[in-house]
Amino acid sequence: MSPTAAAPPDGERGAALRGLREAHGLDDRTVVATVEHAIQAAWTQRLSPWPGAEPVLDLANGRLRVRWRALVVAGPPAGPGEIDLAAARVADPAAELGDVVTREQDAPSAVVGRAVRVAKAALAARVRAADRSRMRAEALALRGQLVDGIVERSEGGAIRLRVGSLEVALAPGDQLPGERMVRGQHRKLVLLEVPEGAGDLAPRVSRADPLLLRRLLETEVPEVAEGLVTVEAIAREAGRRSKVAVGSTRAGVDPVGACVGPRGVRIAQVTREVAPERVDIVAWHPDPARFVAAALAPAAVRSVELEPATRRATVAVAPDQLSLAIGRAGQNARLAARLTGWRIDIRAQG
Repeated sequence: MSPTAAAPPDGERGAALRGLREAHGLDDRTVVATVEHAIQAAWTQRLSPWPGAEPVLDLANGRLRVRWRALVVAGPPAGPGEIDLAAARVADPAAELGDVVTREQDAPSAVVGRAVRVAKAALAARVRAADRSRMRAEALALRGQLVDGIVERSEGGAIRLRVGSLEVALAPGDQLPGERMVRGQHRKLVLLEVPEGAGDLAPRVSRADPLLLRRLLETEVPEVAEGLVTVEAIAREAGRRSKVAVGSTRAGVDPVGACVGPRGVRIAQVTREVAPERVDIVAWHPDPARFVAAALAPAAVRSVELEPATRRATVAVAPDQLSLAIGRAGQNARLAARLTGWRIDIRAQG
């Protein structure tokens, strides 16, 4: 169905269309097509008062009219499908007997009322679909990225935050243990996943994922952002302690020093965001033995023996370094093993 030729809507109608286009990504053509389709459905449901008639939305004044075709006859018309010659020539001065002319008149009031209700419902559904499509595109563009979230409320253990025009839920498992958030507070997050399907759009965000540390380092350390320093591996126990292995792609660049920064200011910015979590920066090395030794910092390692077949590393430390190497509740050794991918046995060597 096509609208009658008319000037583009202006005044309030034009403003309404522009508002829909700007707020929801709809253009005028889409809005009009949606309304016309709904009106056609309403018309069909009420049954046309005469065969072959169809509704037409007049954009110039917003009126709903009915258009149909009628045969020009010599005598009195037998029904709405016929029209006498005099009446036909009012619509078309060139009409002759036997011609078929197009007629229009205002739609019956009962049809207009139903059409308005159906059109409003259809337009609301189209706006919701457009909003969802726009938000999905926004979420996909942010996938894997560091985003700024503003805390809005707590809901069933989850924290609801606003990220741009998106509302996201930080699930309990993606929160830092013991972290408290208050309304209006800004928190850094990583957007991990955007669900598929027609269900509610609920992107998964996290503060506990290792990717958060990687993105924070990219933000705070120019050498990481530029690719001069590479983040090779991350082992994280969110909210408690993490180890990050870094290397360099250019001779003369100290990767650990670059990440720590002058007087520790760069790593301080990272740890401030995940406080009270402690973040250790260690030097990655292609030699597994040297990498394992570095991963056990701050303990001093005397020697490392590797069994490649079982990926087991036997580490010797001085007696006074044993508890430091193992860490409280085995945390230092556990993180070093996860960081390097080797099973680590630590022994005191007198």
